[in-house]
Amino acid sequence: SEQFSAWKKAWEQKKKEENIQKNKELFKMETELTKVRKLKKQSYEDYRSGLLTREEFLSYSEDYSKKEEIYLDTIYVVL
Repeated sequence: SEQFSAWKKAWEQKKKEENIQKNKELFKMETELTKVRKLKKQSYEDYRSGLLTREEFLSYSEDYSKKEEIYLDTIYVVL
């Protein structure tokens, strides 16, 4: 029937929009995850070169690890 076809079309459009939003969220989280991993690596390099103290490095590392975990958890939930 026409009513069923209209309903099906609306449902498919809604699913398509949800998938677009899901993909945007995944891209955002993956981008942030990449950034935090680079920052974590850079903080280690800064520590090794003497730009950061051990305490500063450990503090940054802990902060970046927490952010990394949040982004990974969010990616898992979105998937």
